[in-house]
Amino acid sequence: MSRDEFGLSIDTSGEGKYGYFFNISLGGTKSDGKILPERNISLEWDGAWEGKTAVTDSGWTAEMFIPWSILSMPDRERTRSLPFALSRYVAYKSENWMWPALPFSGSTYISGFQPMELDGVNPKQQWEVFPYISSALDRKTEETKGKAGVDLNWRPSSSLQVTATVSPDFGAVETDDVVVNLTAYETFFPEKRLFFLEGNEVFVTSPRGLTSSTGMSGDRTAGARRPTSPWTMEPTTLLNTRRIGGAPRNVEVPEGLAISATELSAPTDLIGAAKVVGQYGTLRYGLLTAVEDDVELRATDLEGLNRRYVMEGRDFNVLRLSHESVGKGRRAIGYLGTIMRGPAYEAITHGIDAHLRTATGQLMIDGQFLASDKEDENGYGVFADINWFPKQGQMHQLEIDYLDDKLDISDMGFIRRNDQKGIKYRRMSIKSQGLPDWILSRRLGVMASYSENDAGRKIPRGNWVGTFSMLQLSNRAEVQLMTTYKIAGWDDRESRGNGSFRTEPGHMIMLTYGSDSSRKFSYSVQIGTQPEELGHQSPMADFGITYRPTDRFGLEFDYRYFKRNNWLVHRGERDFTTYDAVQLAPTFSFDYFLSANQQLRLSMQWIGVDADESRFLQLPEGRGEFAEREKDADGASEDFTLSRLTWQFRYRWEIAPMSDLFVVYTRGSNLPSRENDDFEGLLSDAFTDTVIDSVILKLRYRFGS
Repeated sequence: MSRDEFGLSIDTSGEGKYGYFFNISLGGTKSDGKILPERNISLEWDGAWEGKTAVTDSGWTAEMFIPWSILSMPDRERTRSLPFALSRYVAYKSENWMWPALPFSGSTYISGFQPMELDGVNPKQQWEVFPYISSALDRKTEETKGKAGVDLNWRPSSSLQVTATVSPDFGAVETDDVVVNLTAYETFFPEKRLFFLEGNEVFVTSPRGLTSSTGMSGDRTAGARRPTSPWTMEPTTLLNTRRIGGAPRNVEVPEGLAISATELSAPTDLIGAAKVVGQYGTLRYGLLTAVEDDVELRATDLEGLNRRYVMEGRDFNVLRLSHESVGKGRRAIGYLGTIMRGPAYEAITHGIDAHLRTATGQLMIDGQFLASDKEDENGYGVFADINWFPKQGQMHQLEIDYLDDKLDISDMGFIRRNDQKGIKYRRMSIKSQGLPDWILSRRLGVMASYSENDAGRKIPRGNWVGTFSMLQLSNRAEVQLMTTYKIAGWDDRESRGNGSFRTEPGHMIMLTYGSDSSRKFSYSVQIGTQPEELGHQSPMADFGITYRPTDRFGLEFDYRYFKRNNWLVHRGERDFTTYDAVQLAPTFSFDYFLSANQQLRLSMQWIGVDADESRFLQLPEGRGEFAEREKDADGASEDFTLSRLTWQFRYRWEIAPMSDLFVVYTRGSNLPSRENDDFEGLLSDAFTDTVIDSVILKLRYRFGS
């Protein structure tokens, strides 16, 4: 059930450059985030503010206390401009009210806030210290590790912020989603660590660099997982802070040693990091540096004895400069550069970004030039995003890309693939008036994409046409239909450098129905089919429920069934195998709020796959059609199973803003492939045969002025 909510948004730049939002729900649950032009709303922030709610005879009230010291703003001696907006979400009507009226279908947002001027808002020197202590018990090894460190935050003025961390603890008090990815493409995971989220808006160079945001729709959904649009892709950014302190890259394991995949994917300890962000006139700047500790990996030798493999840690450095002017619209130009120094090589990237918005907000253009220098190879790329709002409720979006095959920004950034040039177009229409009585609102969209590599061949996932439609009915239920026709092309990635093969055309259809999410009990159902690379269709179904009888209690469950027909999987070099497989993916979460500041949460995610071999294929050298191949001489079956589970019990007590006590118990598994095992056995063994079994106790307290 969506809760009643009150929100306050503030343009602290005074000129529509950046701002913050603060929401508080009935019951006292808080949320906050940052706003970048024009409606790029990032949820990845956590500010030290207070809020309370109370139920009255005539409804409910909310109070907020937001210290000026937690907000970035330019220096002003006297009067300061602080445009603002108020919002109210009415759950039982599933409606969002806002003043001033800035509908999600309009062309302006932060630049349209209600003007307000205040005197005396000029926070002077502010400081914050966040010491922490933590203890972690690894139940697999029976080892207990204690750790202590401190985060520092100093604001000499409202326009300058210095943050640092010594011996930071990035222990897992919140888990990433469980995924099964057997493709050649990397999975993107968003940043969750507070040190890297503070002041991160300065380092955002384009809307493509945002990792969690809300767009034109402003949806509030519950129940089943929504279909993934081919328009929605991972971000393209020179700075992905998850690389810092993440798993080591390009590890060359010495002969005679074996290191498990779990060990290779473990995060790296950081010695420390520091960041400076600020503003001087129309110039905004940011500096970030971080130093990793040496990496120690547990390994086994040929005799099965335990060994330690040690390699040097990496150093990371980032510089950001941005000049921005507003008045009749917005014009900005910026630079971002990164340097990663590792034990084997040095990787350098440069980016120049430019932004334009007209005075009416009807036209917005964002573009960026990219360059990389790694191991004596230089790569280049450029992209541009053009958004046109001819009138309220209509949007046209155009994306243009050119990325050469030498561009490599993945040591500190993220990119789905290089070696592509293409164009995408999308038109969206939103209407809420002049409709039949049984429809509250409707959204319609058409999409098209063309993309090819440097050799002039159409690449997979880059060539399609599609439609999107959504109706909100008078009973506040939603119906969505998404269709996509994928055009034939050439896959040059899945063979991992061993050639290209032709992909067949196919279609994707997803139909979703979601009941009124403002009710105590809501549900959604999704059915559809998607194409496989060699032309077969794979059906799927999803069912989800949400139950929130009170503001203190919430239960969500989702179950996805996916039948893969002729699923193509790379087996090594030029060998492939197709499979008939079934994938099950249940998720569960239970939340109970002892009070607005104390939460119990139990969550579970599991993915199980049972794949039966079908055809054995081999690519010719270079490119061409698949040919049948003989099985390995030993005749061993290539059937496989996957079973990956993460479940976590977490208690959080927010002692004060930004001061928390966590008690977290986490179990995770990644079972080796088995033959002739059923899903019941895969799930039950996932709970007992773990690779992660840990208890973490962490106390963090904020001291500050």
